[in-house]
Amino acid sequence: MYVLYVDESGAHGLENHNEAYVLAGVAIHERDIPPLGRALHDVVEQAIAPGERPERFELHAAELWHPGHDSAWHGRRHRHVLDHAIDVVSGFREGDAGRPMRLIVEVLPPGTGREHEAYGRLLNRFDDWLPAEELGFVVSDVSGRAREIQDWAARWREAAGPWGRLERLAEVPLFADSKASRLLQAADLVAWASWRRFGAEPHEARWWRTLAHRADAWIAPGAGR
Repeated sequence: MYVLYVDESGAHGLENHNEAYVLAGVAIHERDIPPLGRALHDVVEQAIAPGERPERFELHAAELWHPGHDSAWHGRRHRHVLDHAIDVVSGFREGDAGRPMRLIVEVLPPGTGREHEAYGRLLNRFDDWLPAEELGFVVSDVSGRAREIQDWAARWREAAGPWGRLERLAEVPLFADSKASRLLQAADLVAWASWRRFGAEPHEARWWRTLAHRADAWIAPGAGR
Protein backbone atom coordinates (compact mmCIF):
# COMPACT_ATOMS: atom_id res chain seq x y z
CA MET A 1 0.00 0.00 0.00
CA TYR A 2 1.02 3.57 -0.64
CA VAL A 3 0.23 6.36 1.81
CA LEU A 4 -0.14 9.98 0.75
CA TYR A 5 0.67 12.44 3.54
CA VAL A 6 -0.89 15.84 2.80
CA ASP A 7 -0.48 19.41 4.04
CA GLU A 8 -1.16 22.91 2.73
CA SER A 9 0.75 26.17 2.62
CA GLY A 10 0.07 29.76 1.66
CA ALA A 11 -3.22 31.51 2.19
CA HIS A 12 -6.66 31.70 0.64
CA GLY A 13 -6.53 35.46 0.22
CA LEU A 14 -4.17 38.06 -1.17
CA GLU A 15 -2.88 39.26 2.19
CA ASN A 16 0.86 39.74 2.70
CA HIS A 17 1.51 39.56 -1.06
CA ASN A 18 0.43 35.91 -1.16
CA GLU A 19 0.24 34.64 -4.74
CA ALA A 20 -0.79 31.00 -4.35
CA TYR A 21 -2.53 28.33 -2.33
CA VAL A 22 -0.50 25.10 -2.25
CA LEU A 23 -1.60 21.58 -1.36
CA ALA A 24 1.19 19.01 -1.40
CA GLY A 25 1.53 15.33 -0.67
CA VAL A 26 4.33 12.85 -0.01
CA ALA A 27 3.36 9.54 -1.63
CA ILE A 28 5.41 6.76 -0.06
CA HIS A 29 5.21 2.98 0.12
CA GLU A 30 4.26 1.61 3.52
CA ARG A 31 7.62 -0.14 3.94
CA ASP A 32 9.47 3.16 3.55
CA ILE A 33 7.44 5.07 6.12
CA PRO A 34 9.48 3.96 9.18
CA PRO A 35 12.90 4.66 7.56
CA LEU A 36 11.94 8.18 6.44
CA GLY A 37 10.36 8.86 9.83
CA ARG A 38 13.55 7.77 11.58
CA ALA A 39 15.70 9.88 9.26
CA LEU A 40 13.65 12.99 10.07
CA HIS A 41 13.68 12.10 13.75
CA ASP A 42 17.50 11.94 13.54
CA VAL A 43 17.53 15.49 12.11
CA VAL A 44 15.84 16.66 15.30
CA GLU A 45 18.03 14.60 17.64
CA GLN A 46 21.19 16.02 16.05
CA ALA A 47 19.97 19.56 16.65
CA ILE A 48 18.94 19.36 20.31
CA ALA A 49 20.78 18.81 23.56
CA PRO A 50 21.18 15.36 25.14
CA GLY A 51 18.23 14.59 27.38
CA GLU A 52 15.78 16.81 25.51
CA ARG A 53 12.70 15.11 24.12
CA PRO A 54 12.66 15.07 20.29
CA GLU A 55 8.86 14.82 20.32
CA ARG A 56 8.71 18.44 21.53
CA PHE A 57 10.34 19.63 18.32
CA GLU A 58 8.15 19.67 15.24
CA LEU A 59 9.69 20.01 11.79
CA HIS A 60 7.28 22.77 10.84
CA ALA A 61 8.81 24.79 8.03
CA ALA A 62 7.34 28.22 8.78
CA GLU A 63 8.32 27.88 12.44
CA LEU A 64 11.83 26.76 11.54
CA TRP A 65 12.19 29.71 9.17
CA HIS A 66 11.08 32.24 11.78
CA PRO A 67 10.44 30.77 15.25
CA GLY A 68 8.64 32.91 17.78
CA HIS A 69 9.90 33.46 21.30
CA ASP A 70 7.64 30.68 22.56
CA SER A 71 8.86 28.17 19.96
CA ALA A 72 10.95 25.19 21.03
CA TRP A 73 13.29 26.11 18.15
CA HIS A 74 13.92 29.67 19.36
CA GLY A 75 17.62 30.35 19.91
CA ARG A 76 18.76 27.24 18.03
CA ARG A 77 20.19 26.67 14.55
CA HIS A 78 16.66 26.47 13.21
CA ARG A 79 17.40 27.36 9.59
CA HIS A 80 20.12 24.72 9.43
CA VAL A 81 17.53 22.21 10.65
CA LEU A 82 15.10 23.36 7.94
CA ASP A 83 17.71 22.87 5.21
CA HIS A 84 18.79 19.50 6.64
CA ALA A 85 15.23 18.18 6.84
CA ILE A 86 14.47 19.18 3.24
CA ASP A 87 17.71 17.55 2.14
CA VAL A 88 16.66 14.33 3.91
CA VAL A 89 13.33 14.24 2.06
CA SER A 90 15.05 15.01 -1.24
CA GLY A 91 17.77 12.39 -0.79
CA PHE A 92 15.68 9.59 0.72
CA ARG A 93 16.52 6.20 -0.77
CA GLU A 94 13.63 3.79 -1.07
CA GLY A 95 14.04 0.21 0.02
CA ASP A 96 12.83 -0.90 -3.42
CA ALA A 97 13.62 1.32 -6.40
CA GLY A 98 10.55 -0.11 -8.09
CA ARG A 99 8.36 1.51 -5.43
CA PRO A 100 9.45 5.15 -5.66
CA MET A 101 8.49 7.99 -3.37
CA ARG A 102 6.73 10.84 -5.17
CA LEU A 103 5.91 14.42 -4.22
CA ILE A 104 2.59 15.57 -5.67
CA VAL A 105 2.00 19.32 -5.62
CA GLU A 106 -1.01 21.48 -6.51
CA VAL A 107 -0.49 25.23 -6.92
CA LEU A 108 -3.67 27.30 -7.28
CA PRO A 109 -4.35 31.03 -7.25
CA PRO A 110 -5.38 32.33 -3.83
CA GLY A 111 -9.10 32.51 -3.18
CA THR A 112 -11.92 31.08 -1.11
CA GLY A 113 -12.90 27.44 -1.52
CA ARG A 114 -9.59 26.31 -2.97
CA GLU A 115 -9.60 23.06 -0.97
CA HIS A 116 -12.29 21.50 -3.17
CA GLU A 117 -10.30 21.80 -6.38
CA ALA A 118 -6.93 21.19 -4.71
CA TYR A 119 -8.02 17.96 -3.01
CA GLY A 120 -9.91 16.86 -6.11
CA ARG A 121 -6.85 17.22 -8.29
CA LEU A 122 -4.39 15.88 -5.71
CA LEU A 123 -6.37 12.75 -4.83
CA ASN A 124 -7.07 11.92 -8.45
CA ARG A 125 -3.45 12.39 -9.48
CA PHE A 126 -2.38 10.12 -6.61
CA ASP A 127 -5.04 7.58 -7.58
CA ASP A 128 -3.92 7.62 -11.22
CA TRP A 129 -0.21 7.38 -10.28
CA LEU A 130 -0.52 4.35 -8.00
CA PRO A 131 1.21 1.22 -9.35
CA ALA A 132 -1.22 -1.39 -10.65
CA GLU A 133 -0.85 -3.74 -7.67
CA GLU A 134 -1.12 -1.07 -4.96
CA LEU A 135 -3.97 0.57 -3.06
CA GLY A 136 -3.72 4.07 -1.64
CA PHE A 137 -4.44 5.63 1.74
CA VAL A 138 -4.45 9.35 2.54
CA VAL A 139 -3.50 11.06 5.82
CA SER A 140 -3.88 14.83 5.98
CA ASP A 141 -3.00 17.43 8.57
CA VAL A 142 -5.92 18.62 10.68
CA SER A 143 -8.36 20.89 8.86
CA GLY A 144 -11.49 22.77 9.81
CA ARG A 145 -13.03 21.32 6.63
CA ALA A 146 -12.11 17.70 7.30
CA ARG A 147 -15.73 16.46 7.22
CA GLU A 148 -16.38 18.21 3.90
CA ILE A 149 -13.19 16.81 2.37
CA GLN A 150 -14.16 13.31 3.47
CA ASP A 151 -17.62 13.79 1.95
CA TRP A 152 -16.12 14.95 -1.34
CA ALA A 153 -13.79 11.95 -1.45
CA ALA A 154 -16.65 9.57 -0.66
CA ARG A 155 -18.63 10.96 -3.61
CA TRP A 156 -15.59 10.80 -5.92
CA ARG A 157 -15.16 7.13 -4.99
CA GLU A 158 -18.76 6.41 -6.03
CA ALA A 159 -18.89 8.48 -9.23
CA ALA A 160 -16.47 10.56 -11.25
CA GLY A 161 -16.10 14.16 -10.18
CA PRO A 162 -14.63 17.01 -12.26
CA TRP A 163 -11.17 15.39 -12.08
CA GLY A 164 -12.14 11.74 -12.40
CA ARG A 165 -13.14 8.85 -10.17
CA LEU A 166 -11.12 7.59 -7.20
CA GLU A 167 -10.77 3.87 -7.91
CA ARG A 168 -7.72 2.87 -5.86
CA LEU A 169 -8.19 4.60 -2.50
CA ALA A 170 -8.90 2.16 0.32
CA GLU A 171 -10.70 4.78 2.41
CA VAL A 172 -11.58 8.47 2.54
CA PRO A 173 -8.77 10.73 3.86
CA LEU A 174 -8.07 10.60 7.56
CA PHE A 175 -6.87 13.65 9.49
CA ALA A 176 -4.17 13.77 12.17
CA ASP A 177 -2.09 16.32 14.05
CA SER A 178 1.25 16.88 12.33
CA LYS A 179 2.95 17.12 15.74
CA ALA A 180 2.50 13.35 16.05
CA SER A 181 3.77 12.39 12.58
CA ARG A 182 7.17 13.05 11.01
CA LEU A 183 5.67 12.09 7.63
CA LEU A 184 3.02 14.81 7.92
CA GLN A 185 5.89 17.12 8.80
CA ALA A 186 7.58 16.02 5.56
CA ALA A 187 4.43 17.03 3.68
CA ASP A 188 4.56 20.41 5.43
CA LEU A 189 8.17 20.90 4.31
CA VAL A 190 7.22 20.12 0.70
CA ALA A 191 4.17 22.39 0.75
CA TRP A 192 6.15 25.27 2.27
CA ALA A 193 9.06 24.87 -0.15
CA SER A 194 6.57 24.89 -3.04
CA TRP A 195 4.80 27.97 -1.69
CA ARG A 196 8.09 29.83 -1.21
CA ARG A 197 8.80 29.20 -4.89
CA PHE A 198 5.37 29.92 -6.38
CA GLY A 199 3.36 31.84 -3.81
CA ALA A 200 5.62 33.98 -1.64
CA GLU A 201 6.82 37.45 -2.48
CA PRO A 202 9.71 37.63 -3.07
CA HIS A 203 10.01 34.16 -4.58
CA GLU A 204 12.71 31.89 -3.16
CA ALA A 205 13.43 28.78 -5.24
CA ARG A 206 16.36 27.09 -3.50
CA TRP A 207 14.29 24.61 -1.45
CA TRP A 208 12.10 23.86 -4.45
CA ARG A 209 15.19 23.17 -6.55
CA THR A 210 16.29 20.64 -3.91
CA LEU A 211 12.98 18.75 -4.12
CA ALA A 212 11.98 19.27 -7.76
CA HIS A 213 13.55 16.04 -9.06
CA ARG A 214 10.99 14.08 -6.99
CA ALA A 215 8.03 16.36 -7.64
CA ASP A 216 5.04 16.15 -9.95
CA ALA A 217 3.65 19.68 -9.81
CA TRP A 218 0.49 21.09 -11.37
CA ILE A 219 0.50 24.89 -11.50
CA ALA A 220 -2.81 26.51 -12.35
CA PRO A 221 -2.93 29.51 -14.69
CA GLY A 222 -2.66 32.68 -12.63
CA ALA A 223 -0.94 30.98 -9.69
CA GLY A 224 2.44 32.39 -8.71
CA ARG A 225 5.00 33.23 -11.36
